[in-house]
Amino acid sequence: MSRRSSSSRAGASDAQRRASGPSGLVDALARFGNSINGRGGPSKAALDKASDIGSRLTSALDDKEEDEASIAIPAMTQPTIRSGLMKVLVLAVRNLSERRPASKRESQKWKYPFMAVLRLAKATLDARQGSSPVPHPLESEIVRLMIKTDHLSCLSRLLDKITTEIAVPPAAGQAATTSAAVRRTPIRMSEGFVIGDTAHLVKSLLCLVRSRASGHYARLGLMDALARSNLFEHLPRTVMLQLWKFAGRPGDEDTRIILLPTVWALCAMLEVLTMCRGMADPRVARWATRILSGPCLQHFCLVLAVTQLCAADGGSAFGLPPGAQLPPVICNPNTGELVVPVLWTGPRSPALHAEPLVHIVDFWLTCTVSGGALRPPCSDAALQALCVRLADAANASIEEGSRQQTGGTRDQQRAAAAAAPRPQFYRPLCMQLACRALMCAVSSAMQGDGGMARLWVPIIRTVHNALSEGMERQEELGAEQLQELLRPRLPLLRPGQCPLPTEVHPSIAVPLAAGYVPCLERLQRRALHANTKSIKTAAAAAAALFEHFGDFGRLSCLLAYGEMRSVAALIATGAKLLTCAAAGFDAAVETREQQGASLASVMELLNKFSTADVNIVAGLHVFDMALGNNPESQRYVDWWKRGRDAAGAAAAAGAVSGGSGGGGREASGTVGGVQAGGVSTGGSRGGGSGTGGSRAGGGSAGEVSAAGGSSSSSGTAAGFVRPSEPTTRLLTLTTFTLMRWVPAVARAAIACHGMAPSHCAPGPDSEAVTRNGTSAAVALTALVFSWVPSIAQAYVSSISSDAPAAADSWRKLLLQEVDIFGLIRSQLLYLRSCWERYGSTGGTTQRVDLLVAVLTPLALAFPEETQAALSVPLVSEPRLRLAGVPANEVLDVLMGRRVARSPLEIVHAVCEGVRPSMEE
Repeated sequence: MSRRSSSSRAGASDAQRRASGPSGLVDALARFGNSINGRGGPSKAALDKASDIGSRLTSALDDKEEDEASIAIPAMTQPTIRSGLMKVLVLAVRNLSERRPASKRESQKWKYPFMAVLRLAKATLDARQGSSPVPHPLESEIVRLMIKTDHLSCLSRLLDKITTEIAVPPAAGQAATTSAAVRRTPIRMSEGFVIGDTAHLVKSLLCLVRSRASGHYARLGLMDALARSNLFEHLPRTVMLQLWKFAGRPGDEDTRIILLPTVWALCAMLEVLTMCRGMADPRVARWATRILSGPCLQHFCLVLAVTQLCAADGGSAFGLPPGAQLPPVICNPNTGELVVPVLWTGPRSPALHAEPLVHIVDFWLTCTVSGGALRPPCSDAALQALCVRLADAANASIEEGSRQQTGGTRDQQRAAAAAAPRPQFYRPLCMQLACRALMCAVSSAMQGDGGMARLWVPIIRTVHNALSEGMERQEELGAEQLQELLRPRLPLLRPGQCPLPTEVHPSIAVPLAAGYVPCLERLQRRALHANTKSIKTAAAAAAALFEHFGDFGRLSCLLAYGEMRSVAALIATGAKLLTCAAAGFDAAVETREQQGASLASVMELLNKFSTADVNIVAGLHVFDMALGNNPESQRYVDWWKRGRDAAGAAAAAGAVSGGSGGGGREASGTVGGVQAGGVSTGGSRGGGSGTGGSRAGGGSAGEVSAAGGSSSSSGTAAGFVRPSEPTTRLLTLTTFTLMRWVPAVARAAIACHGMAPSHCAPGPDSEAVTRNGTSAAVALTALVFSWVPSIAQAYVSSISSDAPAAADSWRKLLLQEVDIFGLIRSQLLYLRSCWERYGSTGGTTQRVDLLVAVLTPLALAFPEETQAALSVPLVSEPRLRLAGVPANEVLDVLMGRRVARSPLEIVHAVCEGVRPSMEE
């Protein structure tokens, strides 16, 4: 008997423990909901019991926050329990949101059941988000019930009621009008939980909108219900009004602590909304953009940004009172997890949360580039100032983190010891924040009247810090962001604009003084550190080419006014980038099946660069032609040529120490004070095609001083004025550019010829690779061919002027470094492939005409080399009908003998051993 009684007592105690546990409390709350009559409300005793159950269940969920899903999902899976809990939730929200309830005390009793069921619903929605494109029936049922009962609109009314019912306490030093006002000074803890739990539920519903099953929830009406409820405006409005009401009054700090979880939830909502805005579904993207554009949410974003910024740098709050600022959002400096300031006990100071700021600045950037469709929260000038300060604070956090890791210099240690310690932004996100903020500032400067002058210093500081970070951090950031920041935004220097002003324009002086050229060269050089055979490196190099060397009109400002050594290093690094890109995709041709879209993207970027009318090589040629047609600039070029000739003669006579009138293209490989990198360039009034060599035909590869002159004795000939230093520097560096870039373009063109249709094996994105590759090959080849007549004429002029050093320099450039005949053979192979595949269509005729126009000056200048190059059979390919045929015969077939007397006759004469005279 005693055993039975003890067993009964043990079973009863187990049942009691289960009933008092979380699962038992959930069952009891569901039974309460199912017991409510559809027309009448619960009895007072039942409501009191339900309020107690809700309070105990809320405390249990707080104690076991990580087990919320394990408690919620088994309960919500059972239809009876789910129905009872959702009925409790609906009745609780309606009673709490009523403006004039029958009994305010009775209405407040619904608060704890409301919070308990709301958290169970949120935990259920969070459990399996994004795990499958097929929506879970349980999640769909909860969403359907919320929409059917207009639950979200009731929540919005509840927030509005909480905001209006809280009494405003008296300010410090002011007598209280009523004792009730003094008693109700701080916002109640339960009200803060209601606001926070509502915000977390909205965030969970947002995650369903951006999940893989977003289309299903859109059909249920979730997006429309969220927009109709206006919760995205009421939540930030409620938080901001509470802070404003209690600013500087008793209970201010308590209010900030209570509202902190709501601020966290709003930050998470910003992140999810930003992700929704980037979704492929245009309906979701437009919906998220419309939500983010709300005035209350935008005001909250602005206040949050100012709050975090003031906590980081201690600067001005842009007129925002301290009491109206949000509580700073801090996180664990090691993991980034959000923490409560008063509860932080780590060895290091907590960090300022930066992730919401990145999303906020992203949206501001969208506003500035939307063309007026979206309005930023403030004026362009104010937005630019705020973004610059955000970038400066993020950079300071990066530099402080580096100093703490390395110890820093003594000056840095003394400065850190003297300065008051301030919290820093979470370092892994600082680089993204700085880059996005500066991109937004640049966009607002372009839209408004702010200009770029004040932005160059923080931009260059940000890029240097990014390059000093590890490669992993740079990959997370994305090289395209740094490339975009340093994209040349300088005034255009138009062709033929001579004489150049001696004084540099402020819009050019500011970036030059800030170190723009060395910073840009360092960014380009970083892309060369990886393996040059990597397709990833080739993609980065091709992107940099298009961003920074696609507009010669803006680069020419750097050539004219920049420090010569720095600019020359930038030009040389850019040419290496082109070589790197060509080497990367040339090696990738053999493994096209594994490269896929990467190779297609490289070819697309290279095609954009090569087809740009003002890229550095094409723009240099346009500038050269315009300079030759400008009489004023021709006077300067003549003066410069005579000065170089005099310097070369003096060096040959031993009058100038260290100089040399002979030599090749580069005696020492340096530029600016020692070597200018070769003979001069510019347009020619004679010869029709324009060349610097024709004007400097008698010149040599002697020295050019950094000041822009050779010797004072040669610069004051009768009727000529000494040119300005920028003009001389521009002429010198354009020569250097020609010498470095044309060979690189030729090598890239030969590599691109491998993309010809008959050369490409089938593979991923083969059509895109072939289309972009052949287009880039044609454009790059045309760039080289545009310079061939000028260089050939320069060689002929140098021979006629008895200047063997200059002639040897031009010959070496064209035949060895450019390898012009190798490029011609590659072009013939490509044209032959197109001819046998498409016949005379596809632009083959025009390209053959261009090839003949290039061969004509080559036959005049280099007859033996032309004869040898065109007499050699092309590469034997059995599948081609013209395999093994000499190049000149292939060209004859491609020409179709269309013209009786054409420039091709000169080529044939050369190949037959007839040497044309120079006068032809």
